[in-house]
Amino acid sequence: MREYNKPDHFIEIYQKLFKEFKDKEGRILELGIQKGGSLELWEEWMPKFKVIGVDVIDCKEFDTERIKTLQMDQCDERILEYGPFDIIIDDGGHKMSQQINSFKLLYPALKSGGLYIIEDLNTSYWQEFRDQALPTTDFLKDLIDDVNRDAFEDRLRCKVDKRKFYDIDSISFYKYLCVIRKS
Repeated sequence: MREYNKPDHFIEIYQKLFKEFKDKEGRILELGIQKGGSLELWEEWMPKFKVIGVDVIDCKEFDTERIKTLQMDQCDERILEYGPFDIIIDDGGHKMSQQINSFKLLYPALKSGGLYIIEDLNTSYWQEFRDQALPTTDFLKDLIDDVNRDAFEDRLRCKVDKRKFYDIDSISFYKYLCVIRKS
């Protein structure tokens, strides 16, 4: 049996979420390759998708006709050259700055209706991953304002003017996982 290196409940969630992409053409970006099993899984589940994997180590052994691996940091702007993306999965470095800065860089390259997924949110509670004051979980909680932006935009004009907003349709939290759907 192939090793996907994903918890079983992640696989169950992905099976439900990715059904809508099964017969479509598109691009999925995964930050963090490790043993390459999930790249093969996405290639299998979405047969018309191009699969792009990014890791700081060379993972060329996983390259196929539809899988392309890139050796670079997950916050490297060169990743944008391979977009736009239908799905982005952050399973890369689990430090707060990596997760938050990757989102800020890559979310604009996500297509409307696309999914941005951050795995392993349990690291927000572990001191060794806290390289900045703002944990990823708190950053994500603040994005609730983006979902409901129209409800308070006029009343809180000063906040709107000082903050970047993202086009977010929904945010779903699961154990150690967050899924953001772009409007």
